Amino acid sequence: MIWTEINGKRGSIEIVSAIYIWIMKLPEAITHVTIYSDTCSGQNRNQYIAAFLLHLVHTHKTIKVIEQKYLESGNSFMEVDSMHSAIEKEKRFTEAYSIIDWKRIMQRARSNRHNKNVTPYNVTEFLYQDMIDVKALALMIIKNKTIAEDGETVHWFENKMSMI
Repeated sequence: MIWTEINGKRGSIEIVSAIYIWIMKLPEAITHVTIYSDTCSGQNRNQYIAAFLLHLVHTHKTIKVIEQKYLESGNSFMEVDSMHSAIEKEKRFTEAYSIIDWKRIMQRARSNRHNKNVTPYNVTEFLYQDMIDVKALALMIIKNKTIAEDGETVHWFENKMSMI
């Protein structure tokens, strides 16, 4: 997923929009989804993502359970880290002046010129209208951000896993 700074930033709105596109492309037989996230509170570990996932479970026709697991900072590896590395390596050989240049770099970062058995990365461009206003959604869904239904204090930044 790629977008310009005109169309989005690097926060929960953009992450939710990418998750939504990915979820909508899943086969209908899928009923349980597990998402692994880093611990960046601005993007992944906050009430906006929780509200969106709750909304998705209640509105999606087949998905009934979504788990979001947070990796330990500094002690884990995500496949996306190798993607970023491959993209940065490819960037060394090409100048990038526009989003079109970046899309080509991303696609070449995993092309069959490096390995005959792989397909290039699928790069989807987001526009402003593709972004989901998750902050407005959170205001409607989560009435109390700090106290759970059982009366316990919610510690968003200490959460290791959410199951919705």
